[in-house]
Amino acid sequence: ASDAHVLHLLPHWNWDSHTTSRCVGSCGHFVDVWAYSNLEEVELIHPNGTSLGRRKATQCSHVEWPSVAYMPGELSARGYVGGKVVKTSVVRTTGSPVALRMGIIDGVGAEGIVANGQDVGLVFVEVVDDKGDVVPTASNLITVSTQSGAVVLGTANGDPSSLEPNDSPQRQAFGGRLMAVVRPLPGASHATVV
Repeated sequence: ASDAHVLHLLPHWNWDSHTTSRCVGSCGHFVDVWAYSNLEEVELIHPNGTSLGRRKATQCSHVEWPSVAYMPGELSARGYVGGKVVKTSVVRTTGSPVALRMGIIDGVGAEGIVANGQDVGLVFVEVVDDKGDVVPTASNLITVSTQSGAVVLGTANGDPSSLEPNDSPQRQAFGGRLMAVVRPLPGASHATVV
């Protein structure tokens, strides 16, 4: 077991009249907010700056704030141990998708991939706004391709309801993200993934 502090706030904070979990009359949009944590207490801070209260956390569970009034901005959680803040988690309202960001997942292929026909690299693709934040509601159709020296073995997005074939280089983003598995061709000296 790890002694690392854990605090994960969810869901995302991009809501409108078509995506809210609950809309109550003219009062606006309301969202149930959860935080997973191994800390003693968690406090939720609304985008308007007010505290929505501290909740005692229990191991292997979550704390929740039902029916939080949605307001664009930054929703944050503060995790406490011994009465002191030791961890913060933030979700914020993003802008519209404007670009894709790619990189290597968990270092798999970061130091280079052996061009032996067996080694692979795991490439992440994120749909981001003009500030570089991942747009969690983005579901853009993305095609991953290579210009030379490699092949795309497949893609995945974490959506259990996705019907796209796993060996397809094309897939919709889920939660603003997807992953591609890339294999270099034997003897290739470099490859470009686009």
